Amino acid sequence: MLHPVNSKKASQLCKGDDETKREFVLTLHRKVIACQLNAPRQRTEENREIIMANSVGGELAGLASLRQELVTRAQDVETLKQSIDGKLSSTVWTGVNADNFRQSWESFKTTLGNLQQSLSQAAEDIRKQHNNLAAATGDSATI
Repeated sequence: MLHPVNSKKASQLCKGDDETKREFVLTLHRKVIACQLNAPRQRTEENREIIMANSVGGELAGLASLRQELVTRAQDVETLKQSIDGKLSSTVWTGVNADNFRQSWESFKTTLGNLQQSLSQAAEDIRKQHNNLAAATGDSATI
């Protein structure tokens, strides 16, 4: 189980008097690192949302697998784009249908390019998070 913490909010809470101070515990659970805010039993919904919005965690093997899947799919999108583009440019095809498809294809290529970028960016973000978590837990596995 992940126990997230909002470090900014946590440091603000710790500046209060003894009654408002919180204890923070670093937990290592199956190579998952997260910080847990041991808050009073009654947390407001707003506090829960703030804590979850600013938390970071993950399971190293799962992150590595997800990253690889995103990299593979980004490559698949690029291959699809190049393949159709190549066939379309090397094939003699005329008429209204050909013109309509070529016009639509330009829009599709842009959309596929955006998808590829998003997949690649997510894969890079996951790589960084994985490696940061690995370093924080003393795990030598980097991707």
